[in-house]
Amino acid sequence: MECLLEAGVETVLLTATDLGGPVYDRLGFVDEGISYGIWERERPQLPAGKNADGVQPGAIEDAVAYDAKATGEDRREFLELFANRVRVPRGPEQSGYRIALPWGAGP
Repeated sequence: MECLLEAGVETVLLTATDLGGPVYDRLGFVDEGISYGIWERERPQLPAGKNADGVQPGAIEDAVAYDAKATGEDRREFLELFANRVRVPRGPEQSGYRIALPWGAGP
């Protein structure tokens, strides 16, 4: 969070379960409502080690399954908006997923 503040970021999208709400309240986050969107901006240069090596395109089912396991929620309707951005680790031991952001990297 300190890096984001130093970079001038004032708003972040926090995706959390209701159980996490009190934690984020104590950290100073303010709920401004639910709003999801896609936007584009200039692609920043990523620091070394933060590239997409080791990942490959994945299926929406990968994201939905891992997400449900992590959050305890069925967020398929939201995740399907990003179906073409699902990435999974390369190799036989695939665990986890990320959503590739328009400007690179991603959660």
